[in-house]
Amino acid sequence: MDIQTDAASIVRYFHYDHKIVAKSILNIFKRHMKATPPSSLLHQLAADLELVRQDVVPLLQYAVVDRGLAMEPHVYLSWLQTAPMESAAPVLLQCLPSIFQNRLDHDESTEIVRTGVRQCFRQGRVALGLALSNAAMSYYEEHSEKDSDIGLTWVTSALEAIRTDVTATDVATADESAIVALYLHPRVSTEIPSVLVDKSDLLRCHDADYLSQLDDVCQLPHHHLTPDTYCCSDTGVAAHMSAGIVLSLVDKVVHGVARNGFAIVRPPGHHAEPTHAMGFCMFNNVAVAAAAAVAKFGLKRVLILDWDIHHGNGTEHMFEADPTVLYCSLHRYDDQGAFYPGTGAPDSVGSGAGTGFNVNVGWPGGGVGDAEYLAAFDSLLMPIFRAYAPELVLVSAGFDSALGDPLGRCRLTPPGYAHLTHMLSSLAEGKIVLALE
Repeated sequence: MDIQTDAASIVRYFHYDHKIVAKSILNIFKRHMKATPPSSLLHQLAADLELVRQDVVPLLQYAVVDRGLAMEPHVYLSWLQTAPMESAAPVLLQCLPSIFQNRLDHDESTEIVRTGVRQCFRQGRVALGLALSNAAMSYYEEHSEKDSDIGLTWVTSALEAIRTDVTATDVATADESAIVALYLHPRVSTEIPSVLVDKSDLLRCHDADYLSQLDDVCQLPHHHLTPDTYCCSDTGVAAHMSAGIVLSLVDKVVHGVARNGFAIVRPPGHHAEPTHAMGFCMFNNVAVAAAAAVAKFGLKRVLILDWDIHHGNGTEHMFEADPTVLYCSLHRYDDQGAFYPGTGAPDSVGSGAGTGFNVNVGWPGGGVGDAEYLAAFDSLLMPIFRAYAPELVLVSAGFDSALGDPLGRCRLTPPGYAHLTHMLSSLAEGKIVLALE
């Protein structure tokens, strides 16, 4: 049989209700490996196999994996709607090079991956879905100059899609169970607004000259602001977005759109001073949000709790004379401030009208863990916080106090962090926002 010349006849033959022949035709193709069937025939085969409820996997393996041919997106999308992902996901992984190399400029390629990830999550195969997303992202980054965070979009889309129609998920590991439980929770939103902070919001905490200087140096390919703080041409946008996201989240929580939230942002902020960058920090994200909560949203009492192992020197300096913001930091102080940044002495309690509204718990060294942190909270800090009665709680949430951190050398555990967060959530009617430091 001349596959090339008889292709049209075969397709017409299928249209006369002889669909079952599709499987036999595929077997003929496999025996004639030197012949290259036209794509139109392959796509008709795929449709006919679907109609007679035959598995299209052999066709995909033959056409895409063995022969390196391109299949139309509808073949994949139709197949994935009903395919068991335990067996389908590995085949889709094998087809990824063809999908991205032949369909790179089309939205269909990402729609195929998005559908596959979504179906994996729907069927409780979380690990398969994440593996598919990671592999697809590698191909995408290799062949495209577009945003490499598209993998996060695929996973987020899958999580959003299954939230309303999944009631029970058969998962293989505790980690997978935790992921599904988190994202299926009705109070959890995966939507994080990516907004740039307005200059007027920055000016409440930073000098205009510093903002101008930072704008200038961020035009350079690479520049060291301090020995440990560098920037590049993308730093300005990242810093504006980092502060903007924290402020946007605070806005949502203050106005009841969200109950609470965690802003996972970079660069961090608590070392940034009014006049200069410091310690990898450009803008003081939490301070900018706290100042806006008072000036724009009308709050009178905002609590900032900083549990990063390093003292938040910038945050302290910005509010040391301001009683509308109570700043408290637990950090390593060591021998008279020998630990970076050297500030945060226990007798640094604020100044002027802000005297008494600055609280520093300076650990004398490493090794402190859950017991020490919980004791400090229970016996010292929570009574102060309850007396202050904050309307909003902000947490500068660095995690270098965690067990295993090579610099912090402390022993705070995940359950310890969870308990601290739970205690703070008893304040301000649960209006709490954490921002990564």
